[in-house]
Amino acid sequence: LWPSDGEIVQEEDILLSTLLAHGLPAAVHFVPGLSSTAVPKLKERVRKNATKLIRNRSFEVDKLLQCGSDSDGQLALLAISTMKKKHSFLQRTRPHLIAESAEKIETEGDVCTLKVSGYLRGPPLNVNSLVHVPWWGDFQMQQIIIEKDPHAIDVKKVLFFLSFFRRYSNPAYLCEIQKKHGNNLQDKLK
Repeated sequence: LWPSDGEIVQEEDILLSTLLAHGLPAAVHFVPGLSSTAVPKLKERVRKNATKLIRNRSFEVDKLLQCGSDSDGQLALLAISTMKKKHSFLQRTRPHLIAESAEKIETEGDVCTLKVSGYLRGPPLNVNSLVHVPWWGDFQMQQIIIEKDPHAIDVKKVLFFLSFFRRYSNPAYLCEIQKKHGNNLQDKLK
């Protein structure tokens, strides 16, 4: 959701930087008030301001979506449902960690050792490379420990939900239920 005047405040800038640093996979861009702007020159200026702001933040601009009516919402849902995940250049070329916890383990004056646990994404991480921490700088790693995932995915549950989703998302199956139960379809699926 981008402002139509092309200005963002510091808190929004920090939020956008954090999202980009964590590897936001895809983005849908909304500009409120774009559809309600009646003057074509003003509408074009709002569109240009928003596009410039989006490009300055390293997002790719596929299309600016409006959010002024129900039909705009339906078009937005269609766009979101047909999106494909796009990895940024940094995601493809550099490893990145989604931190789950951090703790100080050794402290000597102003210097400390930080133990960070989380999920590594992207290419393999080398212990000899530097780690960049946003707003703090670059640091040398001491060691990498691979631990068992505490939130491991239960494959049986995933397969069950996939088969359930495939069955109920099949249009032929939904039409068959609609014929059998009429308007009470939503009650039967609950």
